[in-house]
Amino acid sequence: MTDPTPTPTPKPVKERAEQDQAMLDRIVGAGQTLATAQADTEIMALLAPRGFNAAKFAEGVALQQAAQAAFSVRQTAMKAQSQISAVRNGAESAAREMVGEFRVNARRLFPAAADRTALNLNGSIPKDAQRFIGAAQLSYTAALKEPYAATFAANGYPAAYLTSALAAVDAFKQADEVQNAAIGAATKSTADRDAAFATLDKWQKIFERLAQTTLKSRPDLLKKLNL
Repeated sequence: MTDPTPTPTPKPVKERAEQDQAMLDRIVGAGQTLATAQADTEIMALLAPRGFNAAKFAEGVALQQAAQAAFSVRQTAMKAQSQISAVRNGAESAAREMVGEFRVNARRLFPAAADRTALNLNGSIPKDAQRFIGAAQLSYTAALKEPYAATFAANGYPAAYLTSALAAVDAFKQADEVQNAAIGAATKSTADRDAAFATLDKWQKIFERLAQTTLKSRPDLLKKLNL
């Protein structure tokens, strides 16, 4: 028997960009509402008996400015992270391409198991960044020494090239560290922004509810406040 209970339609999930825009709209809207209220002597006079005097509004303005600043800091941090990640990914791609080519030819030059172990050629290229960096450094460092250096030099891998390959790995390592720091900064800025917004939003909701109650007989004033 078919269940007659209708399946509820799931609510659409907001994308991060939409959530960010909604937050910004709320912050900007709060600023406009507070500025309008402060500039209107009639609104201020009616709200003052409820405790929303000049000092209370100054508190709200400070929270709004803090939320606006935290939002801007977070936007800057996210943009910086994106740019740094692009550099890091480019460095990784270059380093992995060089390592891939090296390993293929090194295995052809040194098929013996002992040599492959010494040159760290066994297994596949690690996907993990730190393991990849360590493995590549071991391979290149070993290749720069005898009994392997001369053979590599005679087959397209002179010391200068292997040194540049090591530098490419080091560049990736540094770029990865910078990205990790940028991710940390972006994460913290997001937490700071969310905290600042939550504090403002709580204050603003109390104000809006009180204003709607106090000014219910003055729809013209409520309209000024977009309430």
